Amino acid sequence: MKSVKHIASFLLSIGYFTTVWGQAGSKFRVIGGARSIVSNNRIEVFDSIPDNTTAKANNGGYALFDLGFDITPNKNTEILGMFRINNQYGGFYGAGVTFDIRQLWIKGIIADVVRYQLGDINVKQTPFTLYNHNEDQTISMPKVFDLQRQIVNYESFYKDNTWRQQGLSLDWGLEFNSPVKEINFIGYLLRLNATNFAQTSERLMGGGTVEGKFGEHVVVAYNLASIFDVSGTAMNNQLYHNTVQTGSFKYSLNPWKIPVKLEGEFGTSAFGIEQDTLAPELNDYFVHSAISTQSKNKESKYKWNLKLGYLNVGPDFRSPGAQSKRIDYSTQPGLFNRYKQSQMDRPISWGDAQWQIPLYRIGISTKMMDFNYLVNPVLPYGIATFNRQGIYVDGSVNLGSVHNTLNVSHYELSEIRGQGTEELRKFRMSKLELSNKLGNYFHWNRTLNLTHSISYQSSRRNSNFEFERTDYQLIQGSTGLEWEFSPKLEWLIGYTLSYGKGNETRAERNIYAEIIDFKPVNIDQRHSVFSTGMRCNFGENAYLAVIYQSQQYQDFLKTFDKYAINQWLIIYNLTF
Repeated sequence: MKSVKHIASFLLSIGYFTTVWGQAGSKFRVIGGARSIVSNNRIEVFDSIPDNTTAKANNGGYALFDLGFDITPNKNTEILGMFRINNQYGGFYGAGVTFDIRQLWIKGIIADVVRYQLGDINVKQTPFTLYNHNEDQTISMPKVFDLQRQIVNYESFYKDNTWRQQGLSLDWGLEFNSPVKEINFIGYLLRLNATNFAQTSERLMGGGTVEGKFGEHVVVAYNLASIFDVSGTAMNNQLYHNTVQTGSFKYSLNPWKIPVKLEGEFGTSAFGIEQDTLAPELNDYFVHSAISTQSKNKESKYKWNLKLGYLNVGPDFRSPGAQSKRIDYSTQPGLFNRYKQSQMDRPISWGDAQWQIPLYRIGISTKMMDFNYLVNPVLPYGIATFNRQGIYVDGSVNLGSVHNTLNVSHYELSEIRGQGTEELRKFRMSKLELSNKLGNYFHWNRTLNLTHSISYQSSRRNSNFEFERTDYQLIQGSTGLEWEFSPKLEWLIGYTLSYGKGNETRAERNIYAEIIDFKPVNIDQRHSVFSTGMRCNFGENAYLAVIYQSQQYQDFLKTFDKYAINQWLIIYNLTF
């Protein structure tokens, strides 16, 4: 009862504060959202030994409410604070309720020139300095899976490839007459981890971008992203540092009335640990350039675009801001993390990677994160993946009308330096995505969309010696349907598959990310997820969905290492 009284008193105080603030003439806006999920989960284990030690069913869920206050006390200042009330189902009379601060920041303008933000901020630079790559989802997902992915993105603050961090950001610009048209400055200082006053030093990340625009067609920039430990903040005198400096450019031209854009980025990285005699000093460089063009008439039904790029990223190039992964594959799934009579750790499956929030991380990691061969072995860290060189092509076209869109891409890459041998691995990745808006084709007012995607990846190394040869292939595919059969009612269906087979070598690294050994890996696994459900839309920002989902995991090299998880989900989601 005390918790209920506290909530009621708090809501009354909000109403009073809103009234008083509105009378004062200042701007006050309430934002937030609510979500409720009820789940019924069952696991089926296929083993020769009956499993009598692990539970086969799980019922759960939660209800949460995010309430934020966007306050503008004057024209140069904006403040946002958001807290969360979360109630795990099964807690009674407030016993299962938690209160957390979800967001807190202040931003404004100094002297009508410099914009700043302090507190929780979203930061992004270039794909090689500070960038949140989404290489754990190499193909497009059907709409039914997007419902859960949207929840993951909301909880993890994933938006426009930014990282959510705590710190300070500044930006300002200057305008000139020709030839220099504009110079823009962006700077930030982030706190990656706090000191414990013993062996862990205060670790910060600082950097920025200086961008110059010359006329209407040329943009050049200098980018800096540096991570460093602050001396004297701990008893440990070993200080980590990693600095990435790059230059980037964009040049637009219009020969024969066809728009063409040249762009690229090149730079260096330097990693080391002061006062640590065992730590290596790693210095390397990268080069990335591309040329792109598109159809003359943007209003035409037959629109297309094409991009051709070259990539060369050194084997010792280290950029934690661009090489941190969203999924931490060293963790365990949040659901049925152990299975079988032997209480084995359940391996992360393609289905887990679709929606399980505990697998995803928010902050930047200075440790080299592991990747999954069943997801993306070719570019696990995006185009910032080290020890890669080669070319790629990327394009899209509307097939006859805006109702059918085809996206294609292809990468031909190889290692720069052999791993455990002088022979180099060759990589290949091809992707194809097709979207059919049949509702528009038949001039229906309701949605009827079909989506299909397929990806093929391979890694091969030829050698005269058997132990040096590798040959691994990965196929991923998905298909989905979104059908609005009645006003505000949709039927959603989707299927995804990931199948990998072959042999590879996994590099084992020490605490400095140096390779100390190579472990042979044999893979013959198949992961699939089927999902279908109904969604009722109450407007643009609210819906209720009932979803059935089944995921299958099978390792063909281990006879009884197979399981299936079946789930029923009821999701209510609201934003305001």
